[in-house]
Amino acid sequence: MPGRRERLRRGGYPTRREAVAARDALLGDGDATTAEGWTVERWLQYWLTTGTTIRPITLRSYQIHVDRRLIPHLGRLRLSVLTGRHIIDMITVLAAAENRYGRAPSPSTLHRIRATLRSALNAAIREGSAA
Repeated sequence: MPGRRERLRRGGYPTRREAVAARDALLGDGDATTAEGWTVERWLQYWLTTGTTIRPITLRSYQIHVDRRLIPHLGRLRLSVLTGRHIIDMITVLAAAENRYGRAPSPSTLHRIRATLRSALNAAIREGSAA
């Protein structure tokens, strides 16, 4: 299909041990990777400053999500230790909080915040920072 990127998939390992061994081989024998030096906050700030193909209004939305939601909740974590559990916990806290109108954020707002994080983390994977 034109305009769609192929997703890189690796798998088909018969055991977890073989999958872990393949991952370690791909990452360079488990040595300290670039992700060890990047916190989520540092990566998000870098990602926003290097996003040359992001439209200005989208960039503004990303900046708001990063500054108001993502950095306060996940910024202190290293990219290498960020897990789905951290993200679920963040979304749970955000869903329980009230916005400036005294209401909980809408599901679409939470989805856009998660999409911003997903975009940033995909960029980190492409650049090898979250290896």
